[in-house]
Order: sequence, then structure tokens, then C-alpha cells
Amino acid sequence: MKTRLIAFGDSWTWGDELRDPTITDLEWVSDDRNTPYRLNHSFAGLVANHYGMTLENHGSNGQSLQSMIWTFEWWLDSNTQLDDCVILFGLTHPERTSWWWPERQLQSRDPPWYRYLHSTWLESANGPDYKKLHDMHKIWRSCCVDGEWCRRSYQSAVYLFSGMCERLGIPAILVNVFSGMPKIPHSPVINAHTGLIDQLRDTYPGRKDEHGRWGESHPNEAGHEIIADLLISHIDSCKLLGC
Repeated sequence: MKTRLIAFGDSWTWGDELRDPTITDLEWVSDDRNTPYRLNHSFAGLVANHYGMTLENHGSNGQSLQSMIWTFEWWLDSNTQLDDCVILFGLTHPERTSWWWPERQLQSRDPPWYRYLHSTWLESANGPDYKKLHDMHKIWRSCCVDGEWCRRSYQSAVYLFSGMCERLGIPAILVNVFSGMPKIPHSPVINAHTGLIDQLRDTYPGRKDEHGRWGESHPNEAGHEIIADLLISHIDSCKLLGC
């Protein structure tokens, strides 16, 4: 019996911009008081609740495919019981990357293995602690990133996630967050030719604020419900849970 849903991904999977309306002094979505609301209203939480599972959400803001791999590998290293799990991968854009940085000062809520910085952070941060990696990242991006690198990065992540889950007998759901993802052969991604962003727009054209995306870059509660319905429909049609 599957009792745990394990989620990996970026801020969409994490549930960024989902704010508990009953907390009137809430300044940051990451406020611990907001965590139950954020998790329960994220699409991962809605899927877990639909099937009566508990949720372990390992998504976080700015994640890259590289850091998703590291996080997934850490999770595998830390878990011996896997037969009660279903895994959801919210695949982020392959142009993102992450840098391993042993000197990183961890925040109180960070797990002890969290020793990397995401390119999305480096591109917007000006702090002195980031300067070396910021400069290195600029050089790397200008010299090394192209379409073929993105395709190979995406393909490697998809094959690793799906291959390890198949080897271990864990039902897996892989879904693209962004549109325009690289085309790869034998793709197990359920929306291989589109992304959640476009799927929300297509479902409710012209009604972005209410049903598509909340604020500038993330779904609102209704948007997460739409995504959850898409995932539940896939799970049921494929009999992913064996019933």
C-alpha cells in the first residue's frame, strides 16, 4: 500500500506564494506558521490528500535539475523503506544549475546536506559571500551553456529519476513545470511536449489571476487545484497505484 508521496522540484512544487489568509502579519511565505497551509494547498499536497497519503515535500525555491538529483540521491541514501512511496518530480528548466559550496552558511531550517547555491540565487544576489561564485557562474554561463548542454542535462535527470524509480519499484510521476523543454527519446514525462505554465493558461485562457497564476510567477490555490487534477487523472488512468 502506498502511504507516502515524496515530491522534488523547484518553487512551483514547494508552493511559493501560497499564503495563509488567516495569518494577518505574514511577511514571508517561508514563515513556519505558513508551512501547513502552503503544503496542503500545493499540488503535491492536494494529490497526497486525495489518496490519503502523507507528504514529504523536498522542493525549494530556485532548485535546478542538478540540485534535484543531489536531493533525490540524499533521500535514497536516507531511506531504507521504499515500498510505501510514490515520487513526484516537478522538472525545472535545464538552463538552471547549482554549485556545490562547502562553505555555505546554513539557515536554521536547512538540512545538514544542503551545501549548494542555485544559479537563480547567484543571478540576483550581490552579497560578498556570493561574489566568487557569482563571477564564476557568469563566465560559465557565457562560455558553456547552449541548447545541446540543456538537452543533455535534462535527459540525464529524467533518465536518472525514472530509471532509479523503475529499478526500485517506486511509482514515479515526472512533469515539466516549464514549456519548451528539450525533446528526448523514450520520455516518461507525462507532459513531454508542454509545461504546467502553458497547461494552466490553456485550461483557463484569459483568466490568469483567478485560475492560472498568482502574482507574477506561481500558481494560486485554484491553479494548484488544476495541476493536482491533471496529476490525479494521470495516476488513475495509468493505474499507477495498482487500482
